Amino acid sequence: MRRSFARTSALVRFVYSRCGASGGRDAAARGAVQVAPGDASALCRAIEANWPAVIPAGSGEGLLASLQSLPKLAELSELCGHRQVTVRLKKARFPVFGAAEGERTFGDVAKRSPYEDVEKVALRDVMAELQSQESPGRYAASVPLERDLPELSALLKPQEEALASSVGFALGPPVPGAPVMYLGAGGQRTPLHCDPTENITVVVQGQKRFRLFGPAAFPFLRPQGGLLPAISCWLSGVVPAVYSPVDAFAEASYWRRTSPRPGCPAPL
Repeated sequence: MRRSFARTSALVRFVYSRCGASGGRDAAARGAVQVAPGDASALCRAIEANWPAVIPAGSGEGLLASLQSLPKLAELSELCGHRQVTVRLKKARFPVFGAAEGERTFGDVAKRSPYEDVEKVALRDVMAELQSQESPGRYAASVPLERDLPELSALLKPQEEALASSVGFALGPPVPGAPVMYLGAGGQRTPLHCDPTENITVVVQGQKRFRLFGPAAFPFLRPQGGLLPAISCWLSGVVPAVYSPVDAFAEASYWRRTSPRPGCPAPL
């Protein structure tokens, strides 16, 4: 399904209505909620309010404490480095003046499928490339653990069950194919998008940076998807992810397709 560009996206409004998010809410006024590691009720309240929450790491207790013992890179290579995984290839692009060194976007929203440029390789080969190059050309993104890395999936099962018992009622039914793994050397970017599902991200090793815009920002972010895609999704019952060609770190501009429009609310 090709997506049309519109100032106010019918597809975004469809996704927000299904997810219970408000298009006029000023998320930047509050920012992310800080949740204590053992406070499951506070996390549930944030989930039900469609509000991003941060759980501090390194406490050794609470909801996600046991995940800190998951295998790091060297252990992961020994455990399931022989497994074949599908990796994303970086988007072909011209260098952008002022862009941080090593930053790459893996995905192209101009294509029918944003992540159609992929290949299948052994996980240990991906890890070797990530450790040896400053700007690797592969990104092991959204790798389904149960299907592709069953050894790691087995280690994660007890934590999944514990998390489901404490906050599962707020998260809703499991997403097919989840949980998934993201493995990169740093600087990899995913195209700006809005997911229709809840997302709990655990950083096992390294750092991950999120740039989140509140619902009130969507008209300024040039979202894709007009009335026909929205009607198609409504008829099929599918709630899709919505993509934007905007570089989330770019300066506002009326003329550049990859920039937010002037007046865009600040990210969280």
